[in-house]
Formats: sequence, structure tokens, C-alpha cells
Amino acid sequence: MNIERTESGRPTELPKTLQEWFNIAWEHSKIHSPAVKMNFDGTISCLYRTPGDNCCLIGAGLPDKYYRPSLENQSAKSAIRQLDLGTSDDLLEYLRQLQRVHDVLVGTNDPTDRHPLNYFPAIRRRLMDFAESHGLTIPQETL
Repeated sequence: MNIERTESGRPTELPKTLQEWFNIAWEHSKIHSPAVKMNFDGTISCLYRTPGDNCCLIGAGLPDKYYRPSLENQSAKSAIRQLDLGTSDDLLEYLRQLQRVHDVLVGTNDPTDRHPLNYFPAIRRRLMDFAESHGLTIPQETL
């Protein structure tokens, strides 16, 4: 399952399956902290794009041609639905759950998981749990 990517590393087309979304999130989590922001009410919002060209786990799978600022401050489910590309309701729900992998972690009160040295292993643990609960395959690490 080889996905064509742009120079920024994002796919050229919207992933069609949960496995494709997961693979992109997994790869993104190896090199970036997912871009999120804390809202005034204490909730977490994804940043599908940042000025430094980072993004959240869902934003990593969002092709540049579909990105628009109006997607910001929306859940993954709402943002992808707004694109109106025929994404199934089941996949939209799985994307909402995938988004929670980092939303919950960033919003945790456990400072151990939020410490920079622990953040990547904590994201990886949550992604592995997500894969197991959804019957997904973890991509093979390349050297």
C-alpha cells in the first residue's frame, strides 16, 4: 500500500481506508509532535496546519489541495465531512477516534506523558492500542 506523497510528505489524495489513515498517522508520529492547541474552555483542537508546516495526526493525511483554514477548530469527523468527498460515516467515526489518540494525551493531567522525552513513546503506545482495537497492522519500521 504505497501512497503517493508531495514534497511536504502529505498524500496527494485523501486516504480511502482506516489502514491508510493509520499508516500516515504512524509515520507522522515518528518525527513530529501532533499539532494541537488548548482552547479557553480546556478542550483540545487539532491544528490541521501550522505556520511551521506541522499538523495533527489527521492533518498529516489531509492533502494540501483539500486544506482550507475553515477546517481549523473542527473535529476530524466534521472537517473531513465538510470536504464532501464521499467518506463513509464509519470511516468518519474511526477518524474521530484516531484524532482522540493525541487529543487525550495532550489534555492529560499526567505530566509524565506530556514531558518531551515521554511524549513520542506515549503517542506510540496509544497508536498501538488503537491499531489493536481496530484490527489494523502497524507499518514495518524502515531503516
